Amino acid sequence: TDTKIYERFRAACDIFFNKKREFFAHNREEQENNLQLKTELCIQAEAIAESTDWKKTTDELIKLQKRWKTIGPVPIKQSDKIWKRFRAACDNFFNNKSEFYSNIDSTYKDNLKLKEQLLEEIEAFKEGSDVAENLKQLKDFQRRWAEIGFVPIKQKDTIQEKYRELLNTKFDQLKLNEDDKALLKFRSKIENIASKPNANRRLSMERDKCFNKLKQLENDITLWENNIGFFSNSKNAESMITDVERKIKDAQNKIEILNEKLNILDEFEN
Repeated sequence: TDTKIYERFRAACDIFFNKKREFFAHNREEQENNLQLKTELCIQAEAIAESTDWKKTTDELIKLQKRWKTIGPVPIKQSDKIWKRFRAACDNFFNNKSEFYSNIDSTYKDNLKLKEQLLEEIEAFKEGSDVAENLKQLKDFQRRWAEIGFVPIKQKDTIQEKYRELLNTKFDQLKLNEDDKALLKFRSKIENIASKPNANRRLSMERDKCFNKLKQLENDITLWENNIGFFSNSKNAESMITDVERKIKDAQNKIEILNEKLNILDEFEN
């Protein structure tokens, strides 16, 4: 009887320990597989840790971090090591990103001060008797403004609008011909567009607008030049030809202005 009881007890223990061995064997296998998965995530994170494509890489690393959380435990001896490896790659990127934007913030603030100082110069500018010199000075203001660069986003629209209004006021005060005024104001307009979101798309629209006007004027000139030959036998030929020649000259002047505008756009388009 004692033998039977012992055998029964031993059989129950064997079942338990066999299942225990199976459990831990399966658990070790699963942990080794998890280690392999986490190692692959480390390799992916390390491959992009030095990237300067901040938006894209941030999204990719966040995805890797989310996947990391879905993977189960690894062997205890490797747990701390593999985690530190993954975290080091992530920290390397995010520290670089933080430093980059910190430097940008500082640069933008410096740019804001420079633009505020330039606004004071523009406001204090008094036109002299030399029209060419006055025009040169205003163009220099425009050049310096464009070279300064970006300012903090919260102040961008306010300071750009103040600059545009102030410069346009100065344009109106100068004794310039209408063509020069138009070009200066066009440059101011393009500077304003270039500082806005979707600048390239809006600049492209301005280019298309100028180009279409230019082509239409060229077609008009060709048509008018052809028509002059038909007027020679007309009763009022001389006055009609004079009128057409005036239209041609006016169109040619407009084409010159449009070409100047296209040159201005070239300066701002990427």
